[in-house]
Amino acid sequence: MRYFLAVAERGSFTRAADDLRIAQPSLSQAISRLERQLGVPLFHRVGRRIVLSDAGRDLLEPCRTALRAVGVAQDAARSVATARLGRLSIAAMPAAAISPGVDLMSRFTRDHPGAELTVVAGWTDEEIADLVRQGRVEVGLVASAVLRREQDLAVIPTVAHRLVFIARPQDAPPGDGEVSAGDLRGCRLITSRRGTVMRRYVDDVLVDHPDVAIVCEIDHRAAILPLVRAGAGATILPAAYAQDATALGLVVRTLQVAAVVRTAVVCRRDDLTPLAAAFVRLAAGEGQPGPGPTDGSGAG
Repeated sequence: MRYFLAVAERGSFTRAADDLRIAQPSLSQAISRLERQLGVPLFHRVGRRIVLSDAGRDLLEPCRTALRAVGVAQDAARSVATARLGRLSIAAMPAAAISPGVDLMSRFTRDHPGAELTVVAGWTDEEIADLVRQGRVEVGLVASAVLRREQDLAVIPTVAHRLVFIARPQDAPPGDGEVSAGDLRGCRLITSRRGTVMRRYVDDVLVDHPDVAIVCEIDHRAAILPLVRAGAGATILPAAYAQDATALGLVVRTLQVAAVVRTAVVCRRDDLTPLAAAFVRLAAGEGQPGPGPTDGSGAG
């Protein structure tokens, strides 16, 4: 089942074999044996591509559920000797990965030195929730203007961040107080994709101040601060980025706006592995929910 999932998720026997650290012929033979046992093909070969058959798509979720149950059993058995072994997979949106993610993950790894932590990226709260729901990860870290309520998942609010304006000293508006929308007149901005809290703020500014220009729209949040430092433009980000921006010698000023980016941990309501339960307890103990309701949708 693990081999099947690796091929399904990587879309290639070669890449799956590399991830699994086994020879490709051994992987192909294992998949062939599984197909013979089930009596149906799980993959179709289309040129050099591998695509799931209808039976393969139907097998995905039961396979993930079964492997998750095996993981729970293995962790329970290991806990007789130590409660610190096992593997935890997390999906995180960029702002939430920084805060509260960095603090939670560093504390978790200190408390569980034998655990292996895997973190993958997601861009919207809906995407993260789906990854948890499908069993591809156990825990999600989301950031949104308004936290979604999920009927089948637990949503645990953590911290809330103000939006901040970040620029080189020579590109910042005069003064050192809060930055208003009017202060952004003539600014060249680097921003994220549509649908994020920061981009919605920028789009609102553009309605009243058409002389504000978006010079770069980028998904790679890690590149935004280096672009600002290089003089490509200024940016609007959650305050989670303030420390890194200051370290780069950039000016950070709070925006004169009520919008905040709320973060939360998302997980299944039950059947968590011991490591996932430990991570969620850390988050619940440190949660600082922001004001307002936790229904609706959005992305941070």
